[in-house]
Amino acid sequence: MKFFKIPFLLFVFFCCFSLLAQQQNSKKIIDFRNEKFQSIIDSAKIKKKIILIECTAEWCLPCKQMEKYSFTDSVLINYAKKNLICKKWDASSFDDYEWLTKYKVEHFPTLLFLSYDGRELSRLTGFQTSKNIIEASEKIYHPRKVFPIKKFTPLPKK
Repeated sequence: MKFFKIPFLLFVFFCCFSLLAQQQNSKKIIDFRNEKFQSIIDSAKIKKKIILIECTAEWCLPCKQMEKYSFTDSVLINYAKKNLICKKWDASSFDDYEWLTKYKVEHFPTLLFLSYDGRELSRLTGFQTSKNIIEASEKIYHPRKVFPIKKFTPLPKK
């Protein structure tokens, strides 16, 4: 009887471990589209959304950290679904290299915010938190909401 308990316990242990590993690997992340850039621009025109491009590289540690921490934040995921069309350009890919040079991406990671006609609206470089990404996007959608124009009040005369 002892002979059957040990393999059974090992089997249960490995099943639990594999389920735990699957849950960790199935973290939600921003939906980066794999479409051609022109179809992303067309989709942005129809939906009237900003295009967010993540410029990354396989060897870039801050890029991997953003993917692990920033792009898995549920607040950013929900915000991106409603307001952004996301695309990823990889510096190691020959297909994406043309676009990286066109937009003069020199540092990784770089986040480009583009209008629906492909014009660059804003750029963030280096590791960014999900809060920074949302704030940068909000500055484009609602510039006065984020930075209200304050009236100048002169100092009192002595």
